[in-house]
Amino acid sequence: MHMSRISLLSAILERDYRGPRASFTEAHVLKAILEIGESKSLGRGKLGTILGLGQGEVKTLIRRLKERGLISVKSSGCTLTKEGVKQFRAIKRVLPWSGKVEASSLGMGKYSWSVVLRGRSARVKRGIEQRDEAIKVGAKGALTLVFLEDRFKIPDDGTDCEKANPNGPWAFLKEKANPKEKDVIIISGGDTPKLAEYGAISAALTIL
Repeated sequence: MHMSRISLLSAILERDYRGPRASFTEAHVLKAILEIGESKSLGRGKLGTILGLGQGEVKTLIRRLKERGLISVKSSGCTLTKEGVKQFRAIKRVLPWSGKVEASSLGMGKYSWSVVLRGRSARVKRGIEQRDEAIKVGAKGALTLVFLEDRFKIPDDGTDCEKANPNGPWAFLKEKANPKEKDVIIISGGDTPKLAEYGAISAALTIL
């Protein structure tokens, strides 16, 4: 499933061969699938606002999702097809939680967003790749952690984050995100909530 998810997101970006390259990213595509799946039905205007895309951009994104057989479009809004629901569930199994978090003590901007990736600890080396992807989309940075022995740890050296930074968002994440053994937790920060969120999602795509 790993290759099919990533290749599917990439393919949606490349669908319109005669036109200009899509101005949205794989992170926008992933978020669109998740938002439509969670909402059951979502209108174009609302989807554009949620994604932070203009009218033309969201129209192109919707067309490409429809071309790939992932959504159907009716007057009431966009809904996932059977194939779309299959992809949505596959993504949710690996990315079960995504949400705002108060993490100003980590020094990565005014706003922070975190995602959990189920059982992906073996795919993380030092977390630099995730940080770089977050910065590419405008985030201030990203901190990648692994959850081992009920503790949040730095993957490179095993530093216990709860001991190193007692003021961090660890209790909140344990309660809300409910991480499991060998999960990966990425926290991204930015000057706006959208930049922080897309930083986290873009970082997650490197190990999805």
